[in-house]
Amino acid sequence: MLRLARLALDQVRRNNPRLPSACRELAQSALLEAKWAIRQGRVPAAAFTQAEDLAGQAIRLNPEYADALLTRAQVCRHRAAWEWSRGRRPAGWIEKGLRDAGRTLEIDPEQHEAQAVRGALLLLRARSEPDRVRANTALAAAIHELELAASKGPLLDRSLENQLPEARKLM
Repeated sequence: MLRLARLALDQVRRNNPRLPSACRELAQSALLEAKWAIRQGRVPAAAFTQAEDLAGQAIRLNPEYADALLTRAQVCRHRAAWEWSRGRRPAGWIEKGLRDAGRTLEIDPEQHEAQAVRGALLLLRARSEPDRVRANTALAAAIHELELAASKGPLLDRSLENQLPEARKLM
């Protein structure tokens, strides 16, 4: 089913190469592919790279496209978590994701999903930061962002729902 959706989106993009929403939707499908690869025990790096590239294309077509920035922030969040689970330092992915989530909120301050992604990225920073003071600062910021997001309404990305309880356990 995902393959058919990607074929249709590829056709839309070929017909209108300046349509940022097609790139963003393709990025979302590549992110789903990466997440599925992880669940299947396969290496998701290529799918993550493709998702990041496609979201970047959408952003280049429209730098004010908040949904594309949010998509790339989500890609960075999942990539950072995967890198961390493999024993690698995810700092670069965390920083890039924080920039994109922050830019999303500049464009659309009511985008509470971006707030939650920021919180999840800050939680990853807290977990991966070797300096205890910086880790605690990141943890406090993560809790703040996640509480703000939770107060604004339900989240579309269900994988963000467990982040606030996890962050509170670390306090």
